Amino acid sequence: MHALGTKKRLTFDLADKEPSVTIRGRRTAESLFLLFSLVFVIPVMEVLLVSTALSDQGDIWSTVFAYVIFPALGVISAYSLMWQHAGEEIIKVTGLDLRVRRRIYGRGNEYCLGNVDPGSLQLSATHDLRRVSWLMFWGLPWQRAIQLRSDGRRKLIGNDLSAEEAEEVITFLRRYLRGHAHASLNDSRT
Repeated sequence: MHALGTKKRLTFDLADKEPSVTIRGRRTAESLFLLFSLVFVIPVMEVLLVSTALSDQGDIWSTVFAYVIFPALGVISAYSLMWQHAGEEIIKVTGLDLRVRRRIYGRGNEYCLGNVDPGSLQLSATHDLRRVSWLMFWGLPWQRAIQLRSDGRRKLIGNDLSAEEAEEVITFLRRYLRGHAHASLNDSRT
């Protein structure tokens, strides 16, 4: 394994015939915020909402928030915290395709993005969560993703990257996707 990346968040592997990049979750202020929300904010609000929903003053909205919204926020916060602690996204170049595996604590899912256009790889616009975070979460440092075209459709990979990290990944993926494109073009000519 050859680590070309920065801050140990990015690891580039040039082994085998399928180059890959591993992006690890970051352990930052976001983790502290998520932990605080999961341990304190959500349980306190849940208790208050359940007591309101069960009283004579409870309406449909307090019941919905108590039994649907806040439990869902708890699950989302727990998943996000686990991702920050032990999440990995492994992007492997296989010909003109990308095989993407996302995992937390060793478990995860894998999918393939076919016919990736190397020229379409670019840093996404400011992450939507960043805009919302200024209003709701006092400007937590949500980052960006890499957008690309796969089979003519817009897809996102590498969520929560800084601009510098995303540029490293884009350069790496373009290099190897274009290398495979040139190799397959030469093979078809012979």
